[in-house]
Parts: sequence; structure tokens; C-alpha cells
Amino acid sequence: MHATQTTNTPPLIVRILAMPASTEEGALSCSEVFALLDEFTEMQATGRDTVAYHPLIHRHLRVCPGCREEYEGLLSMIVMDVGDN
Repeated sequence: MHATQTTNTPPLIVRILAMPASTEEGALSCSEVFALLDEFTEMQATGRDTVAYHPLIHRHLRVCPGCREEYEGLLSMIVMDVGDN
């Protein structure tokens, strides 16, 4: 029986197993996104056009909860830092 067909499979495992199906050619890996995330997030926080800068990062953040969580954490820290100054 396939893991996504069982009722005992935790939802996280089901999502992880579905990830390869949601990737597309030319997509960035998590390590590639992580390497660019600081600069990307700073650009986003200052209102620059991040879609034009790197649309593949946007696409990756839509499908990868781990990288999206890292991005949101970085963005909130940058916004708080800017607000404190």
C-alpha cells in the first residue's frame, strides 16, 4: 500500500512524499534558496521588486513550508529591526 493511501501516515510525511511531484524543472533546492534568502528578504523588507529579482525563490517559498517559515522569521526580524531605528 502506498504511504499516502494509509490512514496511519502522519500528515507531515504525506506532504513530504508529495513534494517531488510538486517540483518542476529549473526549480531551486532548499539549499539554493537558503543561500539567497538573506539578500532576498532584505530586498522584500525595503519594498524592492523581489519577483523580478528572483521569481524562482517566490515559487519555491510557495511550495516549501520549511523555507517559507525561515523567510517569514527573517522578514519579521528585519521589520522589527527597521522599526526600532
